[in-house]
Amino acid sequence: PEVSLLQKPLGLPCGALRYTSFHEPIDPLVEFIEPLLESSRVTKAFDGFKTKHNKKYADENEHFKRMNIFRDNLRFINSLNRQHKSFSVGVNHLTDLNDEEISVFLGTKHTKTHDEPDEGSGGYNNDDDDDESDDFEGADKSTFDWRDYGAITPVKDQTALCG
Repeated sequence: PEVSLLQKPLGLPCGALRYTSFHEPIDPLVEFIEPLLESSRVTKAFDGFKTKHNKKYADENEHFKRMNIFRDNLRFINSLNRQHKSFSVGVNHLTDLNDEEISVFLGTKHTKTHDEPDEGSGGYNNDDDDDESDDFEGADKSTFDWRDYGAITPVKDQTALCG
């Protein structure tokens, strides 16, 4: 590789990296030994989260529901990070959402293939009367575009997650 790629830019100070997240890692035993201390740490982290991501909730019940989800997600985040994997995870704008709410952002659901049994049929989806294949006859395969057949939808939620 080119040596200049490995050199520190002029004027960039060297030093220890600072912990950049606004929440402290949670020791799972502290929750049992010092529940009030841990509760205040989570409340402080949640307040910082709400400020950073401009979160507002309809009422106090919603606020406490979201804070409990946030607490559970913090446990998950810290549990994963303690495993010293090749990646780390952190708090983001989705940390107050439960699994069902997050799944909305994950794309399409699994589509059954011809090799998988139909639900309740006890058999496989091997329909010989494949009427849909007739719709594609005569299509120019060098320029085939699923959008022309309404088989795919436009890009969704890209601005919310990608920039």
